[in-house]
Amino acid sequence: MWWYASILLLLCVIPPVVMAQQEPLNIPDALPSQTVPNSQEVRTLLLWTDTMYDTMHGDYNTIHKMVFWCTDDILLYSIEIFVGGTIEHIIEKDSIRQNGQILEHDGYSGEGDIRLELVQGDAINLGSSPVVLSKPGSLMIPMQVSADSEVQIIATITYAGGPNAECHLDSFNPGVVGAPFPLGQTLNEFGSIMLKSTEIGVDDFNGYLSDIGEDWQMDLAIRDTLRLDISDIVDELDQLGASLYLGPPDGARLNELGRHNDDIVAISCCATLDSLSLEDNIFRTAPSDAYLGASLAHLMLHNDIQVILPVWVDDVWNNEYLKTIVGAFEEDGGIADEGIVQQGDQKLGELAPQIEQRIALLSERYGAGSVAVVMLPFFHIDFMQAMSEYPQANTVRWFGTDFLARDHSIIQDDKSKSLASNTGFTTLQLNGMGVQMEDVRQRLEMHTGKVATHDMLAAYESAWILGLAMQYAQSTDPQRLSEVIPYVAERYSGTLGVMRMDTNGDLVGVPLDVWSVHDGDWTRVGIME
Repeated sequence: MWWYASILLLLCVIPPVVMAQQEPLNIPDALPSQTVPNSQEVRTLLLWTDTMYDTMHGDYNTIHKMVFWCTDDILLYSIEIFVGGTIEHIIEKDSIRQNGQILEHDGYSGEGDIRLELVQGDAINLGSSPVVLSKPGSLMIPMQVSADSEVQIIATITYAGGPNAECHLDSFNPGVVGAPFPLGQTLNEFGSIMLKSTEIGVDDFNGYLSDIGEDWQMDLAIRDTLRLDISDIVDELDQLGASLYLGPPDGARLNELGRHNDDIVAISCCATLDSLSLEDNIFRTAPSDAYLGASLAHLMLHNDIQVILPVWVDDVWNNEYLKTIVGAFEEDGGIADEGIVQQGDQKLGELAPQIEQRIALLSERYGAGSVAVVMLPFFHIDFMQAMSEYPQANTVRWFGTDFLARDHSIIQDDKSKSLASNTGFTTLQLNGMGVQMEDVRQRLEMHTGKVATHDMLAAYESAWILGLAMQYAQSTDPQRLSEVIPYVAERYSGTLGVMRMDTNGDLVGVPLDVWSVHDGDWTRVGIME
């Protein structure tokens, strides 16, 4: 198998335990990511002069944020600004921001028309010339004016850039961020817990904005997707000027969101459907099912599992997830049984005798040590309780999806705990390597009363990544943020470490924790990295 040659190190071996009947797992390397080498490009810089226009309200209590940005890296030599018809005007000292960070400069105020030269002007000198303005970045100039009516801004900028460089003048108004989540008791309050984790992330990000002197905050517009259709939510929030979304956390509604309006940006913590892997403005802080499924197949094959018996619920998410597991497992020489599926009003627990019989047949043919059950159920506790009564089910390994990683309900019930311990029940979950992980994990657990999972950390991080992208670009424009979000995610390390995204907005090359139940408790037995 192609990856065996790359396995350099056994990262971790599970110590023998009393309850577990399975041999210790060997932990392979993670799946390699495909990279395209960067080619060195010889660039010719040209000197450009562009004139741009914007409008400004004459309300002296309102700060108008002029934002300059370019489609390529440039060297900015000067900005000349003229605003006619003003009575008074002011630019506060040290209020101009480059890529969201404060630049030191003198203040500027006066009466009458505004005639101002920046960068190396007499009134405002930004300290160095030229100013390097990178492609995803921004230069924001906040100005207050008093006027009898709306006034026009005329800005002329001189810069050096490549032949395709274009610079633009926009304004920045944070507005509201949509937060569509399924609230209530569905799936053990999954949506409510993810929303709470998101809100804690927003609160922490807003605290950061206050600490660095920003005058805006991220404001969530929360809507319940169990009571309202996504299309109605999007139409309503569009009237409020919302073009940015945190959520939904589930794949079906996220897909519907993108199909209803493609002129938005959304970051989802937990939607892993592989069908969402498209070149659009949807980003995910969780690995896709394709990556997780292939990694789980990789782990099983590396531990000499020859045959898998899938048991699953017939729905879109489980069918797609299982397809990725089976495809990767068979591609590298494994055998996938046709499996046993729960359909209609059936419960998987009712199929326990049939599952037990199939395990016995496969164990007799291939040996119990070469057989594993891969389960994707609803009501997994009921299912595991039923299967714990069957002896053959307790002699083979069991594997589950990331959705069940560190699920404490499994080890709080005696029967499901017994099955999980006897079979070394194993799941994968995104590895958290950020410096703030433990602090944030503790606070999430305190506020939700739940063990902090990757999904909760990813919901928390989604708020930070979107907020930092808004701050860096000084923008809410979906097209601009679709370029800035991957740039920020790869440079920000909060709880989960840096996040590298591909052109589809999916995480790539991420390390995965391997969690197994041993001696009645969840244990991290290694890292696939």
